[in-house]
Amino acid sequence: MIFSPPLCEKVLDGTKTVTRRLTKGEPCTYRVGQDYAVQEQREGNAGRGGPELGRILIVSATQEEYVFSEIYTHFDIEAMSEGLSDFDEFVGCWHSLHPDGRCEDKDTYDEPYEQHPCLNEPVYRIEFELVGSDE
Repeated sequence: MIFSPPLCEKVLDGTKTVTRRLTKGEPCTYRVGQDYAVQEQREGNAGRGGPELGRILIVSATQEEYVFSEIYTHFDIEAMSEGLSDFDEFVGCWHSLHPDGRCEDKDTYDEPYEQHPCLNEPVYRIEFELVGSDE
């Protein structure tokens, strides 16, 4: 599974145990009980074929109607499991990873957070545990 460099570091130190991936109308390719290589995103969004930095085991994979539905409802638990400190950091991180999404006005959006256009996309919430690390 490929992560941006800052998030990859959080996976490898055990502070990030959940990730959200856009469904893109396709079935989830990550399977509960399966382990996957942890790889760092490289230039041009590449990552596959890069060095394996660790391994994670998928413990749950569920589809959510919105990006932030659970993290907004259970903020204290979800923010920590995403490896981020608060909602604003989550939105900033999500926008940096998905710049072509609906987050253009993320800094000036005045509606309630749960109605933020950036977060109204279906995702897979994938929970994992670190089972091996080269660090």
